[in-house]
Parts: sequence; structure tokens; C-alpha cells
Amino acid sequence: MNGEAVLITGASGSGKSSLTAALSLRGRPVLGDDIVLLGPDGHVSPLKRLLKIEEPARTLLGLPHAPEPQATLWPGAAFYHPRDLRSRWADPAPVAAFVLPRRTAGADVGARERSPADILPEVLQGIIASERPTSVEADAAIEALSGARAIELVYDDSAQGAARLLEELS
Repeated sequence: MNGEAVLITGASGSGKSSLTAALSLRGRPVLGDDIVLLGPDGHVSPLKRLLKIEEPARTLLGLPHAPEPQATLWPGAAFYHPRDLRSRWADPAPVAAFVLPRRTAGADVGARERSPADILPEVLQGIIASERPTSVEADAAIEALSGARAIELVYDDSAQGAARLLEELS
């Protein structure tokens, strides 16, 4: 999505980082991994943290061992700068779409447009960093997402396949 952000949010282990890395390998700029900054103007700004990719995603994506030092907190994880994935940090951008990935085994794989109201509660849980968001935080998130497309992305273990599905919607 040209000049606009795609916000990927979901439960731990749903493939957010793997999908971000797969999109980065396809030349898409990176806003961040785990945390981004959502401004009151509806723009998302990068929080420049290295992408944490764990096994088996690292192998499935064909990534070399990470050039960044390994952290002992996440054994088996590798940390990548976007340049290591043939990409760059993104500039602040308005949110064009929010994506809720769901990893599955053999179910109905695909990317589906959803009504934002259908998945907004789940999305808000993933994008607000506090257990009890203030009304200001919730209002800012809802405002930023109000004009955005909502996409449910159901995929198997292939983050590359998920990236293709997502790009087909662009």
C-alpha cells in the first residue's frame, strides 16, 4: 500500500514478525516489531527495534543467521535490521489497513476483507499497550483505524504465502 501503513496485530505466535519479515524481503519498508507509535493524527511512526524472528520461521524464510548479537532472553531467536532483509525503516504514515493474522493447519487459507467493527475489539487489544486504555488512547486508535480496511489473514506455516495473499489485496 503506497505510502500508507499496514498494521499487523494479533496474539502471540500468530506470525506477526514472520509476516513483517516476509513483506520486508519483498521490499516493503518496516515500521517496527512488537511496538509502533500511533499518533493522535492517525499516523503510525516507527519504533526502531530489530525484528525478532524465531525458528522455524527463520528457516522457512531462508534467512541467514542474524548479523546482530543474539540475546540470551530469547534462545533460538535471531534479530534483524530491515537492511539485512533488503528493506528500510518506514516513514510515518496513515494506516491504510489493519491485519489480523491467524495461523492454521490446512483450514480455509486466504485473506478476507472484514467489517472493522467485527475485529476492532481484538485489534485494539493488540495495539494499545496498557491493560486498561484511557478513553483518549482508545479514541485515538479508533480514529486512526476508522478509515482503514480490516483484513483477516488465515494462513498455514508459510509467511511468504501470507505475504503474497496480503499483497494481492493491495
